[in-house]
Amino acid sequence: MKNAKVYINSQSVDTEEAYGVFFTDASVTALMTPAPKKGYITNKNSRLPGKQVLPTAPKVDERDVQLTFGLRARSLAEFLMRYMAFCSELEKGFITLIVHIYEGTTWVKIKYHLDFLSCQQYAEFNGRLAKFVIKFNEPNPANRVIATSSDITL
Repeated sequence: MKNAKVYINSQSVDTEEAYGVFFTDASVTALMTPAPKKGYITNKNSRLPGKQVLPTAPKVDERDVQLTFGLRARSLAEFLMRYMAFCSELEKGFITLIVHIYEGTTWVKIKYHLDFLSCQQYAEFNGRLAKFVIKFNEPNPANRVIATSSDITL
């Protein structure tokens, strides 16, 4: 995505010294999809008709999200180094994904706390380009940190 900077565990993913991966528009769409709600607290008492529902606001439930990353390199050796570094970061299990989305001088920063579950799909092209479809779990979508350009120091 052209107008986004992505960081995994505080390291930019697309820099030369990092992983050389890029984030797709489909990933931003997946992250922006609202999280599901938990069910209401209910009680089905056999002595009463219907069921009792506790009138409280429903809470946000966990969710699984699939993010698509691309990896690019200039040579097979660079590709393998970036691939190993990216996989090593994923193997840590817990990922803090920070997405800076900007347009002009306006920025929004969203920090997601994700657990790595699996790589759903992997495809390699010519030893210089790869596609990862990675499944994460967001255990508490209410635990996101959101800041605007007035809050962000670049």
